[in-house]
Amino acid sequence: METPIRVRETGGGTADWNFARLAFFRKGVEIERVEVGADVIRTAGATRITPSSNSAYNLIFRFNSDDFDRLDITLGFTDINTARQFTTLVPGTSFTDVNISLTPLFRGMRLTGPPM
Repeated sequence: METPIRVRETGGGTADWNFARLAFFRKGVEIERVEVGADVIRTAGATRITPSSNSAYNLIFRFNSDDFDRLDITLGFTDINTARQFTTLVPGTSFTDVNISLTPLFRGMRLTGPPM
């Protein structure tokens, strides 16, 4: 699955982006989880989220589940100033159009840029 994601910093601080997680649920139970980790994010040059920044990236996830009733995308960050780690759920309402293709994109997971 390839999905665009926009990361906005609105609190005036700096953070490191640690992961993007896609979790699949069936009847309220998580049945599969895949992640784009810090190493992939760092390689793509997207680790540091600067104050008041607004950048978009394409996330690509590979998964096996085809029988689910909910999926969650969660992003994990570390505040540079306080070292506090936090996660945020990407609201499902932020996706206005979904296109489905059964053609594989490539092998493996990646985070691509540059910002849109």
